[in-house]
Amino acid sequence: MNDLMELIKMYRRTGSDEAVAELIKSIYKKVYLRVIQKVCVDDAPDLTQQTILEIIKGLPSFRGGSDAQFFGWVHAIARAVIAKHYQGLERGGYTARPDFKEMARMIDQYALENNMTESEKREMAEVLALLQKADPDTFDLIYRSIVLEESYRVIGEDYGLSAGAVRMRINRFIEEHSGGEI
Repeated sequence: MNDLMELIKMYRRTGSDEAVAELIKSIYKKVYLRVIQKVCVDDAPDLTQQTILEIIKGLPSFRGGSDAQFFGWVHAIARAVIAKHYQGLERGGYTARPDFKEMARMIDQYALENNMTESEKREMAEVLALLQKADPDTFDLIYRSIVLEESYRVIGEDYGLSAGAVRMRINRFIEEHSGGEI
């Protein structure tokens, strides 16, 4: 079983350890990639664990019905955990550039586990190279859109922007720094 909504329903129905374990297994990497985007490598495992604990605690109150709604909710929880960690720094607070070597390692691991093609791997490497050129806000927009596959609408809500404005900022940056390819 790996359908996210089915796992959530099973957990709500039974509260079983098996359902929790499967749910954690299916979301851990996405949560980790979200957290490591905002914190140093040393803090990422602990904050990922805290985020997952908050997700499990909050599952009874989750009312969405799709993976996209679930990951939007997960993002909000991760953001709250990170903000609490930084105590008041705006938007989770960048204290340093992300650890791109760790991000590359996670992407390589993900590629192996998900049988990515050479073309898909090359595209992810190009995205990583692009991210290294971005200022913190643009980094966040691109990372969340391409790596975390969040919708422009969800990203825009965090920035007070329309979905179209988020899409335009991302596309403009990509055109300026990669010749419009990605």
